[in-house]
Amino acid sequence: MSSNATENPFFANWTKVFVRYCDGSSFSSARIGPSNASGVPLHYRGRANLAATLDTLALPEGRDRPGIGAATDVILTGGSAGGLAVFLQLDYVASRLPAVPRVVGQPDAGLFADLPNTKGTFAYRASFQGADVPSMWNSTMGGGTNAACLASTAAQDRWQCLMAQYVVPHLSVPIFVINAAIDVYQMQNILQVGCVTKQCSSAQFTQIEAYRKDFLAHAVAPVRAVPGNGAWIDSCFMHEQNVYYCSGGEGPGGTALNCMGWLREKVNGITPQMAFLRWYTDKAGSNHFTVDDESWPENPTCSWHFSEVL
Repeated sequence: MSSNATENPFFANWTKVFVRYCDGSSFSSARIGPSNASGVPLHYRGRANLAATLDTLALPEGRDRPGIGAATDVILTGGSAGGLAVFLQLDYVASRLPAVPRVVGQPDAGLFADLPNTKGTFAYRASFQGADVPSMWNSTMGGGTNAACLASTAAQDRWQCLMAQYVVPHLSVPIFVINAAIDVYQMQNILQVGCVTKQCSSAQFTQIEAYRKDFLAHAVAPVRAVPGNGAWIDSCFMHEQNVYYCSGGEGPGGTALNCMGWLREKVNGITPQMAFLRWYTDKAGSNHFTVDDESWPENPTCSWHFSEVL
């Protein structure tokens, strides 16, 4: 998104549109009426918001309108919940831009894995199952996520169409995934290891390493299985690496774990910026996968290191 040609030489002069999402479900919600939260009406209309936004963006170029319907290339990107939105909404966005020759997706830190926590419980998927009901998001029943996934999934399992690893096999548009195999958010909220960003014990490091291997085997594998996709996967405590969140300062004393990752973090000498650009400019559509198989915390390329306590 940067307009600085030094840090973003290929995309600096592109038209950029930043779309805020406010439905809590990565633009997937399709609730008919408002909910009631302590007397406050909350509207979950993410897919309708996205549709209206695309209506406006696709209008002929004019004041406050970029006219992306006439673009030659469109990259749909986002970070964290916005990264998940890329998985869920990419095919839909492409379908709304039929005259654009090339549409691709670049989700960053959105590959939230359906994996068990340290107790062996799939607690994270339960949050999707609990929210995907008519009285809350109504996402899958309202058709707010990938249509091909919904069409090929049994009704009782359609919550899977809100999780990236299950949507990937159904995507018709190529994606380039940027994600940490031990994403700090996933360590805290999916694995629930309990030591991030504090000192971790040997047992906790073992659990983190097991998660890293499972993430590659179960979340990244579907991405690799689709011809034309690409990925840059590091083994560092990071969350979002195509944007800079350095307001909290760098190092364990700060609050951000993704400072300068786009240009600084490296896997086999390749930064996320370099990896994505190589994939994007390869018109032949060859697979480009840069995956760090180094265990953590021994990985020397990571900017953040946490100490071990016995």
